Amino acid sequence: MIPGVPEVREHPYPHFVVDDVLQKSLLTDLRRNWPGRGAFIAEIPGNYVCNMAKFCREGFWREFTIRIVPQLVIRSMSAFAEQIEARYPGEYMFYLTNYSLMQSAGDYGGHDVHNHHYHDPMWVMTLLLYIDADSEGHSGTTIMEALPGDEAFIAAQTLNWHDLTKEYESVAYKQARIFGFHDNVIAYHCVKPSQPPATFGRRIMRFHVCVDHKAHCERLYGVDYATYYKMRMDPTNDAQVLEWMKKDIALLRSEKPKMSDDERGAWINKTRLYMPPTELEEEDGSPDA
Repeated sequence: MIPGVPEVREHPYPHFVVDDVLQKSLLTDLRRNWPGRGAFIAEIPGNYVCNMAKFCREGFWREFTIRIVPQLVIRSMSAFAEQIEARYPGEYMFYLTNYSLMQSAGDYGGHDVHNHHYHDPMWVMTLLLYIDADSEGHSGTTIMEALPGDEAFIAAQTLNWHDLTKEYESVAYKQARIFGFHDNVIAYHCVKPSQPPATFGRRIMRFHVCVDHKAHCERLYGVDYATYYKMRMDPTNDAQVLEWMKKDIALLRSEKPKMSDDERGAWINKTRLYMPPTELEEEDGSPDA
């Protein structure tokens, strides 16, 4: 597990990398209990995902999901507590909106530059846990940053970011490494194509965490989530969207008082992570962990 709170690198957006997160025995168990290929569906060409809802009801995966996942996610999320508190003041209820396994073909063509903010601005963190040791030829995740210019305009150019960003750093795929970043308006990233001698593999555990849409979307944007989603699906010069982007960038970059160790510890203790209820209902029916 993550010892203490991960050290955040602020540029180009808040993120961290921590190695040797899980013990070798647990990694062995993860690989041994990894679902077969039939449990996965294609997400993009060459990359396959398995929604954990169907595997978390019993056995190893239930135990892992109840005992390990909340500690891992909340401890990781606490690294971004200042950003989260500034955007969602007083919020301690978070939801694991996407809990999935991923694996890739040896000829995986990669994933072009994107962020998650355009389709869901209520996401607060993405966490990627790399599982395989034998991963030669496969890429990790590449952090991108906007080219000099109007950042709000660039942010509004949904999925046209390939020529509007540049590579900042590539986080290499390495067993037991965890890469986490604070989801936000400029959290651009991509995955480079796999190269020989890569084979089928590149197993990853993926976690996306969000807040309640009804509680925060209209407060932040003045519209409900469905309207926001519709307005962000395509590149735009719409004045309202540009104003949203400006405000989100300004808030991200604003000075925030750093939490003391005691304050961060209190934040961790208050925070609740809710899973899909069919996965984690305890004997008393409570879905939170």
